[in-house]
Amino acid sequence: RKYLAHFINATPSGTTPTWVRLGEDLEEFKDEYSASVDKKKNILGETKIKVKDYDVSGSVDPYYATVGEPLYAWLENIARKRLVLDDCKTQMLTVYLWQGATGAYVADEEEVVVELKSFGGDTAGVSIPFDIHHTNKITTGKYDEVGKKFTADTTTGA
Repeated sequence: RKYLAHFINATPSGTTPTWVRLGEDLEEFKDEYSASVDKKKNILGETKIKVKDYDVSGSVDPYYATVGEPLYAWLENIARKRLVLDDCKTQMLTVYLWQGATGAYVADEEEVVVELKSFGGDTAGVSIPFDIHHTNKITTGKYDEVGKKFTADTTTGA
């Protein structure tokens, strides 16, 4: 599981992304796919099935606050100011660490919207779990783990 890495840009309004890897407190993270499916039966008695699109989301729970950590600072700002709409948008990076090599791992960058679930917690620490809603605006490319930089693939047209 450690070879499928998920990063969140903790400074979406900045000029350079601050990629923070999810997972320190997580025992599980997965994107849930909810497809829009169109099923029609024709006069031959056959059922034609078309997958039209996907509504993809994932849940980061638990997420514990660490003062000075950039992702926590961004999430705390959303909570304290009750930010909505574009102020909750950022980018998520999914890196396939088994594809490529250091400096050039295959990766997908996607615009996402973060939805806070709660803010507070118990004696374990301040918790601020959140859901990640994907917009399906995906850019493929490469991720340099050492430089913490994503570079989009370039294509040449004819």
